[in-house]
Amino acid sequence: MRNQRIIFVTVAVIAANLLVGVFFMTRSRPSTPVRSEISTPQLAANAIQGRSVFYTAAAREILHRLRPELASEAEEQKFFQATQDPSAWRLLDHRLHFDAIWLCGDANGYRPLLRHLLETRDFVLTYLDHTSVIFARPPATAFNAKALDAMKEKLTGRDRMIFLVGAANKLLAIGMLPLAKGYLDEAILLDGGSADARTQLALYHAQLGEWREALDDCNRALDLDAKFPAALAAKAQILFGSKQFNAALEISQQALEAHPDDPANLFLDAKIAHEAHAFQREIIAMQNLVRLAEKAGAPVSGYRIYLAQAYAADGQAEPAIEQFEKARSAGDLSPEQKRFVEDSIARIRSRVHS
Repeated sequence: MRNQRIIFVTVAVIAANLLVGVFFMTRSRPSTPVRSEISTPQLAANAIQGRSVFYTAAAREILHRLRPELASEAEEQKFFQATQDPSAWRLLDHRLHFDAIWLCGDANGYRPLLRHLLETRDFVLTYLDHTSVIFARPPATAFNAKALDAMKEKLTGRDRMIFLVGAANKLLAIGMLPLAKGYLDEAILLDGGSADARTQLALYHAQLGEWREALDDCNRALDLDAKFPAALAAKAQILFGSKQFNAALEISQQALEAHPDDPANLFLDAKIAHEAHAFQREIIAMQNLVRLAEKAGAPVSGYRIYLAQAYAADGQAEPAIEQFEKARSAGDLSPEQKRFVEDSIARIRSRVHS
């Protein structure tokens, strides 16, 4: 069962996909007030085109305020869940035929959907700034990094710092590593005491498999701010990517203590715990994810499948079968997921009765 974990609401395991997003750079040293187009996703809201728009939770407030004609209040909860489940997003797109996709906020919160869009290439990446990534249905003009540089050159001081680090975060997410590195180098020249910039630089090194450099930069970020959430999560991811699972568990615990109900932290903790064979801890993390999703009125079948696999890995056959059956009875599984669940139930029962 341990080797048959499949992607439903997954955060990618391989090191090249490490990314912990920082939305607005609140940890940069305050000086002058930040302009609203830098402190909010206002620029991205103005760049959206089309009638039917998919958007993430971080875009909701400003979309309702600046572009209310594009808001889909009745669909929003399904939108927010689909950022972690590309198969659910496909069903939404088939029904609503999106003209544009606005991925706003912490890139870690929409990484599975972003990877899906980049891999399938059904939509064109048209826009990127420090807060957002936007895709449009073809035909559309592809994103050009010169436009990003043009935005940057209009900014000075703290505005420029925020833009550099946020844009680098998004560039890392789409795999434009050299440009991201250039932005981070400039940011650190502007403010060597930015925990945000050091965290993103750590993630740059992690994507290249440069684990020692990645950990050094993470530790520098934590020296600047010992409780900086993004740095804690990044360090846990980096230790996980370098297969230091027990050390990763310790750091993940610190991240959870600071934000115990953060879904990204919980899923990361479950993922690390599984590889460390700490199955009881994995079970607790997945139980909390189910609880939070149910409280939000979101689908939980994907989480139940992971919870069932954790029970099975811990040798708890009956709870595993119970969670698999609950996932199956929800009626929202894809054919592939349903087959996996049925095969898993049959496999567990055969072992119990053998």
